[in-house]
Amino acid sequence: MKSFGFLFVWNKLLIVKLLVEKNPQVRIVINCITLETVSEALETAKEFGFEENEIVQLGAARSKAIGRYHMMMGENPIYIITLQNPGK
Repeated sequence: MKSFGFLFVWNKLLIVKLLVEKNPQVRIVINCITLETVSEALETAKEFGFEENEIVQLGAARSKAIGRYHMMMGENPIYIITLQNPGK
């Protein structure tokens, strides 16, 4: 199967470029489940000069019955990245 990673990165950059052109004070929120996506988002922030960046990591857990007890089983973390105020 062919990789479409380059196409994704190109589309992402085009989308951010169009958003910044449409509204220079745009706020972009990106949800990530992999560290590679977090890295790409931060690279994009640097490329476009976003001055205000915030990263929040959320964790979730599901309960699993073990006898009469319930143990919380951790799920993969979710990262929410907010980019705002690109510099000119």
